Amino acid sequence: MSQTITTKPVKEVKYLLGALGSASGYYTQLKATFASEDVYKFFAQPAVIESSNQITWVTDFNGTATEYAKLSLQDQEFVEQLLIKKMKKIREITAKFNDNSFTEHINKCLEIPSMEDVWKVGNEVVVTQWGFIFDGTKGKTGILQLIIAGERIPVTILVQYSDQTPVQNISVECKYSSQTENYSTDSEGKFTIKKVRPNAEIIASVIKNGNPLKTEKFIAYADGKYVITLEKPQEKPVEEEKPIIPDVKPQTFSAKVKVVYKKNKNEEVVVQNAKIIVEYNGKKIEGLTTDNQGYVELKNLEIKNGDILNVDVVVDDKDLPK
Repeated sequence: MSQTITTKPVKEVKYLLGALGSASGYYTQLKATFASEDVYKFFAQPAVIESSNQITWVTDFNGTATEYAKLSLQDQEFVEQLLIKKMKKIREITAKFNDNSFTEHINKCLEIPSMEDVWKVGNEVVVTQWGFIFDGTKGKTGILQLIIAGERIPVTILVQYSDQTPVQNISVECKYSSQTENYSTDSEGKFTIKKVRPNAEIIASVIKNGNPLKTEKFIAYADGKYVITLEKPQEKPVEEEKPIIPDVKPQTFSAKVKVVYKKNKNEEVVVQNAKIIVEYNGKKIEGLTTDNQGYVELKNLEIKNGDILNVDVVVDDKDLPK
């Protein structure tokens, strides 16, 4: 009994075998060519939905269909061994035809856009979107050959701010091929994953204060350039330093004030019984009078440096010297 593996839109991909409508016919040809040992089942059966420009991919194998990238490392290795076995058998059968054009055709059939098109179904391996590659600069060939060869490539990722300045010493969590690893950017804002399967999906999350700040997905290519761009935090304005005003404690001040009356240019006479009112720093002292020598004593006034001392003198005319 057949089961659907996936349905994918024909988008951003290029069909290497000609018109899209011929896909079902090419599957029939593969089924006839590789009928022995059910090798043809390595290729999922395409059902083109022309109205929505999609293809549904079907298999006769039973069991749960799981995408390669979502398999455990152990299951990925199991699938790789199956790939080696199946493709070796396909090559052997193809060679018996001794036809270069047919060999070239089968080579095109063995192209896929990415490892998202490799599936483990039960204990079998099936490929979808066979005969397709990504369109434009993303289009890479020989993906299955790289996996079978066991090739691993380094992937360097740059983390930068929106003004292209590098983000140094920030944590990045990377998930790929069922693995999770943590990295920290260097002085140039970069870090390198040393060994990644070609075309593996990498999910890279920048971590700040224990939480994901930004997450990007990449497909690993040998010559790929990978950048995560963060919004640059706004710098806080520098506050002007306020002058420190020392807390000056008031000092106790005592003094004598003498009141005199200038009778003429050359003669001064002391004023007795003059009323003195003193005001300073919000305080007011009353009830002071000059003695028989014209003095009044101001005792224990708490005055700070810079305080103004106002002294008012009130004298009745009768008290003025004659």
